[in-house]
Amino acid sequence: MAPSPTSALLPIVLGVTSTVATPTQRIGVVTKTDKSLAGKQLAIIKTSNGKARVIAAGTAVGSDGAASSYVYLQQSGDLMVVVPEKPLVVGPYDPATPLIAASGSIGITISATN
Repeated sequence: MAPSPTSALLPIVLGVTSTVATPTQRIGVVTKTDKSLAGKQLAIIKTSNGKARVIAAGTAVGSDGAASSYVYLQQSGDLMVVVPEKPLVVGPYDPATPLIAASGSIGITISATN
């Protein structure tokens, strides 16, 4: 179940370095959003099997609206990035969390060899 925004949100443009990776391969995550969000913290959400999970949190939006981070995934799934009203921690994600900005999702396939 994907997180569901409850109000009008600012957009986040989401990009990844690869949509196919191995469990030990680092996947770069780059984002671009409104400059007014400078200093706000991003959270990377993985959605799969009906459960949304925060897999990385704490990267701040830069003064130009850009941010970059990376993740390692053990299983395939969809990634999206959000800017919540209050910082999130790694763990289960509540889709009712109030958001300021959100991206669309990108599917990532994890395989033993790519």
